[in-house]
Amino acid sequence: MIEVVVGDLAQIRVDAVLRLSTDGLAPVGPVTNRLDAAAGPDFARHRTTREPLDIGAAIVTGAGDLAAQFVIHAVVHTDLHPTSRSTIERALVSAWQRATDWGLCTLAAAPPGVGAGLEPADASTLLIESFTARTTALSDPPTLTIVVEDEAERARIEAGLRAVP
Repeated sequence: MIEVVVGDLAQIRVDAVLRLSTDGLAPVGPVTNRLDAAAGPDFARHRTTREPLDIGAAIVTGAGDLAAQFVIHAVVHTDLHPTSRSTIERALVSAWQRATDWGLCTLAAAPPGVGAGLEPADASTLLIESFTARTTALSDPPTLTIVVEDEAERARIEAGLRAVP
């Protein structure tokens, strides 16, 4: 199941929120920056790596002061591979696999694509299609809450959601 709500990703009570990142788990875009600020100083300790991660990788950490219990960090940017539709798609597939591996049943995400040159409709479709393709075959599929900033964006994404088979 996928639902779309207007709200603050940091305040959504779910098992895990999706966070786009660089290969060193640095934030990517304004949504991630706001999420990191809301997560507090403990969260910074959760998002450290000894070595850079591969593009398209996803890892799970604690969520600091967020309402969620965990954060799924999806690597969409490295120095050699800037954020693109392809890197986002690879990272989303990995993120949904991590959610399955960890038994995370309720997930939340903002539409990806800010700073990647994706049109909002394309970013939302990518999020919805990757989640649906990865989770519909599961016996107990997780729920995804797409968190947007205003009613107009909510209406646009819901229209796109109705168009996905």
